[in-house]
Amino acid sequence: MPVKRTHKGPLRDILGKNMRRLRAARKLTQEALAYDCGINRTYLSGVERSERNVSIDNIARIAKGLGIEPWKLLKTTRGLHDRPLVSQSVMSALPPISTNCCVAAK
Repeated sequence: MPVKRTHKGPLRDILGKNMRRLRAARKLTQEALAYDCGINRTYLSGVERSERNVSIDNIARIAKGLGIEPWKLLKTTRGLHDRPLVSQSVMSALPPISTNCCVAAK
């Protein structure tokens, strides 16, 4: 039976680029990071290449392995050394943020 694939959204690219940058800055191999996270190396590699639809629990595991807060893996504005993390085309593909999602019903 074929594996169900979901549509690749722009956050996968952001997550993968941040993972690769932070892993390289710590001089970790994918294998070493996977071991630290308790995640299979091939799965971690797929997340880093934006091929996997990663769960929030696994984002937390990856962040813990990198020694950072989980939200930093999804940060899109600026990274280390004040360089943009993603291109403007990726940013423009993100849906607008809705401000009415948390309004209580009367």
